[in-house]
Formats: sequence, C-alpha cells, structure tokens
Amino acid sequence: MEAIDTRTIRMIRCLALTGLTLCATIVLPGKSVDPAGTLTRSGAGKGADDCPMVAIPAGEFVLGADDGSADQRPAHRVRLDAFSIDLYEVTNLRFDRFVKATGYRTVAERAGHSFAWKFVQWSTARGADWRHPRGPRSSIDGAMNHPVVHVTWDDASAFCRWAGKRLPTEAEWERAARGLDGRRYSWGSREAHTGRYANFADRQAKLAGVPWGHEGFDDGFAFTAPVGTFPEGAGPHGLMDTTGNVWEWCHDWYEKTYYVTSPVKDPPGPASGETRVVRGGSWANHAAFLRTTARDSSNPGCASDAIGFRCARSRQEPGLLYRGARAAPATAQKIGISGSRYRTEPRIKTWSATVATTGSPTRPRAARSSLRKPTIARP
Repeated sequence: MEAIDTRTIRMIRCLALTGLTLCATIVLPGKSVDPAGTLTRSGAGKGADDCPMVAIPAGEFVLGADDGSADQRPAHRVRLDAFSIDLYEVTNLRFDRFVKATGYRTVAERAGHSFAWKFVQWSTARGADWRHPRGPRSSIDGAMNHPVVHVTWDDASAFCRWAGKRLPTEAEWERAARGLDGRRYSWGSREAHTGRYANFADRQAKLAGVPWGHEGFDDGFAFTAPVGTFPEGAGPHGLMDTTGNVWEWCHDWYEKTYYVTSPVKDPPGPASGETRVVRGGSWANHAAFLRTTARDSSNPGCASDAIGFRCARSRQEPGLLYRGARAAPATAQKIGISGSRYRTEPRIKTWSATVATTGSPTRPRAARSSLRKPTIARP
C-alpha cells in the first residue's frame, strides 16, 4: 500500500474536526483463528428481529494496543462474562420490521434532516433519513440488505430493546471483532492489497467525492455495501463487516484516557460523557485507520450516512421487547441503563433525550437544531 502523503493527512485531520471519523489500515487474513466463539442458530440465539447471533464465551483477552493511538493505550487484559452479538450489522430490512411493529420514528425523521456526504464533507441533508439515505429523492429500494444508517444512539438503543437485546459495550465489541490472538485487523495482522476484505474509502468512494479514496483499491461500492459481502474479511468468530461499511454505535461513553483506569472485569465505560463510542470504521474512511483496536466517538444525537449498529445480549438477559408508542407501561420494556421509567421513544432534543433514556448526567449545550453535526473525537 502506498504511503499517505502529508497533504492528505492534513486534509483528513481538517475534515475530522468538521465531523469526519478516521479509520485504520487494511490487512490480509491471518492463520490463527479463535474457535471458541460459536454461531448460535437456534431460536434462543435470536431476538425479535430473528438475526443469528454469535455466542462469545466468558474469558480474558487483550483490550487496546500499545502501538496504537493514545486512546488505545495501554493494552491490558480484561475479563468479560459470556455474551452474544449479532452476526451482521442491522439492515434496512430488520429496521423496517421494527418500525412496522412499533410505529417508531427516528430522530432524523422527526427533525426533517440528517447529515450526508456531499462533495468533500458531511453536510446537512434536508429530508435525509434511514429511508432516504442520500436525501429525499433517494430510497432504500433494492438496498434492504444494506446496513441501516441515519440512526442516532437513541434510535439504535430503541431497536435493540425491541429485539430483546442491547448495544454491545466497547470491550465486547473488540473481543468479538479481535478474538483472543491479539490480531490487528478482523482477519489477521498483515496488510491487504485488494478490496476483497472490507468496504472502505477506495476508488469508488473517490469517484463519489471522498478525496482520500484509495485509487489502488476497488471494493465495488461508493457508499454502503450489503452486509456479509466480504466473507474474507470476517473476524475470528465469523462476524461480518466489523471493519468498514458503517461505524457501529457502542453502549459506552467515550473518554480518551479510559484505558488507564478502566476496571479489569466487564468494563462498562465511563459513568458519563459528551460522546458515545463508535467502532469499526466506514465506507468513508481511509484504509490506514481500520484496526480492530481503533476507537472513535460521536455525539449520541448525531445521525449520518456512515453510522449504523449491531446488537448484543448477555447470556442471562430475558429478552424483553420494546413495545412502541401505544404500549401500556405494564407491558412496555423498561428502558435505559439507570434512572429511567417507561418511555416509548427518545425526545428529539439531543441532550434531553440522552438524560431521559440513560439517566446519566450530561452537560447541555445550546443547540441550533434537533440534530448536531458529528463531533468525532480524533484518536
């Protein structure tokens, strides 16, 4: 892979300040495979969305990387309880089933806009939402197996509750994507030289206006790709698309120095914060930033065409369902991490929604609109 020139690095850093998430390097598959994770195909391994899940056993693994960016250090061993995680990112088809079952409306739909890539940056796109990813004249017809986008952290959490699941913690996400052998990338630790392993900023993205799209790679997609398109890039447990395609929301608040003081047993993330963790990189990210250990974050009220999610579930969780706007409190899912009672959907206002659905304190800011421009923290 050719080196990234200084001008390109400066451009990436500049655009990161206006909402562009950075990514990490593509590599070839390694030979070491962790066989402990098993694909659960029975009904017990699925939620209301009927997606197969991968069962990850309890145990220790190395979280972070000493040769990574500052927020990935120090590498340290943590122990996680057993959990399961979706094999695929949540698709438009699965999200559509949720919406039809509950009547849910996303924050972007209620706000009337979201953020989509236009020319050389993310810009406000009037009428953009999960059904119209490029704006009001676009649709998801023929793309029902693509990952859903234009969903905020609250939207993703609402889907997970309906499915009897939750968002994965950051540590769970990395354990599932990385396995036990300390690999740098989902498929190994060597650099890849083709576009067969992930959907990232390649020649197609460059044609769509992403200036750092790599001319030497062509994965066949300018924006999102159908989930499971790149089986050669699957991780040690078989998870698809943990590298590229879309960034994935995690449960945790983001803190740059969290690894310095985080607990060694089931780290839950900081108690509060201003941004939530996103993992995995997207179609808009340069191949030089797609490591399994790469951390980034976004405002929880951000919705864009580059952020989606997948769900997880603890082994002991009962799988209660989110019932939607017309559910009685006695039958509705009790939502939130702490402090919440029964709510049917998050409020449009970003910061009040965060407090209402998580019970965690935040520092409210004056907002000019219901959706904020992404505030991606550079690794």
